Amino acid sequence: MPETLHAALARAADGDGVSLNQFITTTLAQVVGEGRPAQRASGETVNERSRWLSILLVINLVVVAAAGILAIVLLVSSWRG
Repeated sequence: MPETLHAALARAADGDGVSLNQFITTTLAQVVGEGRPAQRASGETVNERSRWLSILLVINLVVVAAAGILAIVLLVSSWRG
């Protein structure tokens, strides 16, 4: 296994709070259709975690866009003076 792939898998397993072996086994089982969605220690499935991550990323994008618009408005108003 390439070192870069191993490192990426280890980071993903650590992020899910499971061992590397469990992460690889669960992921492979899901790919071939034999596994249930991975369960985290908190009881939250990986799919639920992905959904929340997507929602949080959208919220972050909206906040950053609003801050950018506000910065432009303040810059224009300071030039007009």
